[in-house]
Amino acid sequence: SRFYLSSDKGKTWTKQKGTIRGHHGAFVQLKNSSIWGIGRNEGLVGKDGLLRMAQGVTNDRGESFFISATGLPNIHGGQRMVALRLKEGPIIVLSFANGNATGVPSVYESRHGKEIFGMFAAVSFDEAKTFPVIRLVSDDASVSHAVETTDGDIFYMNQTHAEPRGYISAIQDQTTGMIHVVSSRQHYQFNYAWLMAK
Repeated sequence: SRFYLSSDKGKTWTKQKGTIRGHHGAFVQLKNSSIWGIGRNEGLVGKDGLLRMAQGVTNDRGESFFISATGLPNIHGGQRMVALRLKEGPIIVLSFANGNATGVPSVYESRHGKEIFGMFAAVSFDEAKTFPVIRLVSDDASVSHAVETTDGDIFYMNQTHAEPRGYISAIQDQTTGMIHVVSSRQHYQFNYAWLMAK
């Protein structure tokens, strides 16, 4: 993924030279005015030897990027991640825990320490350096129940399993603070208090 910039309100566009690693890039402007982005598919091996999602930081509006591994698991075809700065200040990433995929790290929810599978929200308080809060995007049902995902396929949602894939998009309502997430098949909504609940 790369940037195209316009200085004439969208009449013409200039392609920047730098690229992040991977595609379906998701970007957030950091407080120091640099731009942080993550990409899908072309992960990097982390210090733990497992395949992590790649990140890039640019200080020159996309002419060049410093590339490194995040602490988040790499994702693959049929999945797209989202990054947002919340009005409360932190950055969140919505992505997928692939659970037991070869070479990909497991993800554990910060509330109860259990391994999770499927869509999760990760919260960063230090400008995307770390993501200490992880929350499964689920209704927390104690009994598994069938829900549709991409192409009408069925997955079973519960306290450790959420939607396994989807091309997700998200936005936060700046008036109510409600975060809306749409996948290829479902609509989820939650707020900052729900993210931070213990």
